[in-house]
Amino acid sequence: MNIKDNPFQKNFELWQQLNETTMQNMFAAFEKNLAQSRVFQEQMQTAVGQVVNSQFDVVQASLKNMESQMAEMSKNFNSMVNPN
Repeated sequence: MNIKDNPFQKNFELWQQLNETTMQNMFAAFEKNLAQSRVFQEQMQTAVGQVVNSQFDVVQASLKNMESQMAEMSKNFNSMVNPN
């Protein structure tokens, strides 16, 4: 019996081709998901960085305002305690 005429050999070759194609498709999908995940992670880091920086600016402005109010209160208190 010739190898080309052997249906079992042909069936085995077809299964090998299917397996190889499936593995290539799975790896391609995995690589695409990995690339998208990296892009998403970079976007999230950028967004979180912007939010944190804006909140830091708000807190810093509030602290400066509180510092000036405390200085004004200390000045008023000192003027009340020492009226000279």
